[in-house]
Amino acid sequence: MGEQVQVKKGKNNNGCLWIIVAAVFLVCFVPILCVGLITAALVTGVVSDVDLEETSFSEAFNDAESARIEISTGVGEINIDSLGDSNNLFEGDITYFGEIDFTAGGGADRVVRLEQLNVEENIFGVFDVFNIVTNSEEVAWNIGLAPEVPITLDIESGIEDSTLNLDGLNLNAFAGNFGLGDISITLPQPEQSYTVDLNAGVGNIIIMLPEGAAVRLEANQGIGNLNVERLQEVSSEESPVGNIGVWETEGFGNADTGITITINGGLGDITIR
Repeated sequence: MGEQVQVKKGKNNNGCLWIIVAAVFLVCFVPILCVGLITAALVTGVVSDVDLEETSFSEAFNDAESARIEISTGVGEINIDSLGDSNNLFEGDITYFGEIDFTAGGGADRVVRLEQLNVEENIFGVFDVFNIVTNSEEVAWNIGLAPEVPITLDIESGIEDSTLNLDGLNLNAFAGNFGLGDISITLPQPEQSYTVDLNAGVGNIIIMLPEGAAVRLEANQGIGNLNVERLQEVSSEESPVGNIGVWETEGFGNADTGITITINGGLGDITIR
């Protein structure tokens, strides 16, 4: 049977207390301050609203034998699924602001990149991304990937949730860097052993494992609960606010293929199902 690991706070631990106070400040007050500043900037005209647009991208399958897919968005929901009846390696239907860069190249080993570029500059510079604060929920990147070839997937997301249904894909490796938002990931059965490397800021992470797969989890969590329903603890370290350790399914070391998951979490719960 798996186990559930809960955060335990030690007594008379001033360091722990300060960390918790800082976390509460970040969660409760910083977002309010940011929204207030952004609203004031919008009202005064220092920062203007940005029009949203829609477009589609695709890359034909042709004779691809492998693919590296790189997706980078500042603000917006990312949804990924496997393609069904399609002759394409990559399909993307996106709502966006500013400018988008899409490139695809290579022969048998294909590389596809879809990237959000900077919007029009103003005196706030890097804060341009908040121009769409009033309608960020409308920014969605819906991506379809071919299941036939081994895929190395690299995702960078700043704000908004991500739903990554990778079930059915032939995954070679997956790396994700996420800022603010909840992350839901469904992993595929391994046709070969693959790695999942996640770095998260603020938000909950839920990972659905394929039935019967051999899995190893290496977690370094900041603040939150770690729930592992199908894994057994191999080793762990004491932490006043989070969870650090290694968990595995039974017989992981003897499996022909396996999944190795590495998670560096910030603030939020991590659930492995």
